[in-house]
Amino acid sequence: MTVEQLKKARRELGLNQTEMANTLKTSRRTYLNWELGVRRIPGVLEVAVEGLLYKDRQFMARVGHSKEV
Repeated sequence: MTVEQLKKARRELGLNQTEMANTLKTSRRTYLNWELGVRRIPGVLEVAVEGLLYKDRQFMARVGHSKEV
């Protein structure tokens, strides 16, 4: 996952950096370092973010919005 993909995922989920950090059970500073490319994005984070996106897309499809499942 690239820095750009991480930012895009956060925006798609409608979260700010603090909310995304809380969702991923990490500090805002750690999350910010990932998003700025200061620290390498862990592989497990990629899995967690993909899971969040999948759940969000399923929810949006159920309530009638156009996000793909």
